[in-house]
Amino acid sequence: MNLGELRDALCSTFCRDLTVREVPAGLAVSAMFEGSDGDRLGCLLEQNDMGWRLSDDGAFLDDLEGYGVDVRRQNRAEFLTRVLRPAGAHVDPRTLQMVDEGTENVRPNDVLSFLTAVSRAQDVAFWTKERVRSTFKEDAAQALREILGDAAEIEIAAAVDKRLVEFLADLIIRPQGEGGGDNVTAVFLVQALDALQEALLLALELRAQQRRDIRVATLIEDNSINMVSPKALRAVNRIDAVSFFRNDEREAAYRTAREAVPSLRLAA
Repeated sequence: MNLGELRDALCSTFCRDLTVREVPAGLAVSAMFEGSDGDRLGCLLEQNDMGWRLSDDGAFLDDLEGYGVDVRRQNRAEFLTRVLRPAGAHVDPRTLQMVDEGTENVRPNDVLSFLTAVSRAQDVAFWTKERVRSTFKEDAAQALREILGDAAEIEIAAAVDKRLVEFLADLIIRPQGEGGGDNVTAVFLVQALDALQEALLLALELRAQQRRDIRVATLIEDNSINMVSPKALRAVNRIDAVSFFRNDEREAAYRTAREAVPSLRLAA
């Protein structure tokens, strides 16, 4: 199928939904749906030695990075991978284009699938900090549950006891059964320095009350926090356990779980 035949097939199949025009590189296709900036979404369809290549212009993800939104790592990168995979597409880390390359025989449905995936990828622009935080909390809680098993119960967004209700932790680990011990562990999930400060406040209050039955642990999502700042150093030196979660989730969760249940052993 040559460019003219493909253009006619696209127009025939999706004449109401797509605008197709020839450009020097191949075919420029515009969809009926709009992107986050209000402009119609589109893609470029070109032919190279590997076959057909579909791509957006890269402006969407590049603009997000310009505003300080990290789309290359962790939750947002995983989300983009997930929504682009059904169309056989991915993000080019060099150009930040969404691309589907090396397709030997492209069909009109392939183009529509690609544009649909690009449209879904626009949702990453609307991710709030709370949504990213929620994903981190779910991942951390799941990792701890898998390691702790029946050795402890995990409470979400709770206080360690009624006398400390003003110190709300993200997770509370309460050991259960023989060998669990009496200590309760408050876990703070840290994505910014203020969460580390909350953990420090609880640790200082426990010290003032001479409470030895409560431990304070933090799971820091990644290395984006300046851990050599005076505030961070004061917190780390006074908190019972500090672990970095991303890229070493199992060991970080085990370090936290072992603080709550000292007798715990990590299975091979």
